[in-house]
Amino acid sequence: AWTDEAAQIPESTGSFTQPSISIKKLAAISAMSNELFADSKVNLVQLIATQVGEAMAYKEDLAGLVGDGTSTYGSITGLTGLTLTSTTQTISGTSIVNLTADDLLDVQYKLAAKYRRGAFYIMHPNVFAIVRKLKDADGNYIVVNPTSPDQFPSIWGRRVVESEAMPSTDAAGTKFIGFTNMRRH
Repeated sequence: AWTDEAAQIPESTGSFTQPSISIKKLAAISAMSNELFADSKVNLVQLIATQVGEAMAYKEDLAGLVGDGTSTYGSITGLTGLTLTSTTQTISGTSIVNLTADDLLDVQYKLAAKYRRGAFYIMHPNVFAIVRKLKDADGNYIVVNPTSPDQFPSIWGRRVVESEAMPSTDAAGTKFIGFTNMRRH
C-alpha cells in the first residue's frame, strides 16, 4: 500500500493459491525373456531403454501440452487448457492455412507483458511448415532461421520449438500453436 512518509503502513493479507498435485506413474513393461537378453549380440537392454525413454518423454509432452485433465493424460491439464500464461488467438477462416503473420504477432501481445519475457512459440512440425511460409507486410518471411547449431528458429525474436505432441489438426476448437512462458506457470 502507498502511504505518506511518516504514516503507519496498513495491514494487508497475502493470497496464495495452492496447486493441487496428484502424483501419477508412467510405466512400461517388456515381455522379452531373460534368455533373449542373454543370447542377443545386440545390447537389447540399451535399445529398449532408449525406446521406452523416448515413448515416456512423448507421453509427458502430450500431458504437458494438450492434457485435458482426463486420465488419458494422467489427469493433467496441459498448456492448451491453461489461461494464466498462455493465450488464445482466433484466426479468420476455418482452416489452419488461413493463419496470418498478424495472427502470430497479435498472440504475442495478448500475453501479459510480465510473461512475454522468455516466452516462446510451440507447435507441431506440420504446423510450423505452414508458418514458415508466412510473410510480413513488407514481403519478408517471419521465421528467422538459426545461424548456428545451438540456436532455434524464431518469429519476431521469439524462439520456436517444434513438438510432435502438439496438435497438427485444425479441427474446431483445437489450439494448434502455443505461445507461452513455461517458467511462469
